[in-house]
Amino acid sequence: MSIKSFPLSDGHSVPWVGFGTGTAFYQQDCTVAVARAINAGFTHLDGAQMYHNEHNMGTAITQAGVPRESLFVTTKLDKLAPGESVEESLRKSLERLQLSYVDLFLVHVPTPHKEREGGIKGVWREMVGVKEKGLARSIGVSNFSVSTLEELLGTAKVIPAVNQVQMHPFLPQNGLKALCDAKGIHLTAYSPIGECAHCYAAAFSHY
Repeated sequence: MSIKSFPLSDGHSVPWVGFGTGTAFYQQDCTVAVARAINAGFTHLDGAQMYHNEHNMGTAITQAGVPRESLFVTTKLDKLAPGESVEESLRKSLERLQLSYVDLFLVHVPTPHKEREGGIKGVWREMVGVKEKGLARSIGVSNFSVSTLEELLGTAKVIPAVNQVQMHPFLPQNGLKALCDAKGIHLTAYSPIGECAHCYAAAFSHY
């Protein structure tokens, strides 16, 4: 299966369709499903700390035996424990994924970080730090509205490469898309055909 990719502002690119391990696989063993996705030709595996199955993704990736560079692996930052840094959190994810880096690391939801010292702006500075250390090739955000994204962009020295949100024909996100296009942020979609308890794949494309 040939999968088209879209360029990101940081020089990397993202496959336009990804296999998601949330929704139907939330807190479930996704090892077999991810292995089958890889065998079917999916190169983008989209996970998250919140899904509590990164270790399953890691097992499937290891067992698949495909070259690391042929895969695009995404995971997302959940709420940080007291005193925990973004780097510490990501390193735990990498251990579960059995990888030395992820291709894309996203702030999953802004809300849990707003009460943290430094707020979402402080978390984003730490996100930039893990990118600089090579632990994540690209960094971005998820579920950021226009107002939250504008707040972040007010001081960000590095622009998020991606904003992943729910987006489909019944929720076109026109205002958010306009802002992302203006700032060079790739707006990607989850639930691209609408919310569905059995939608396994998350498509990544421009509308």
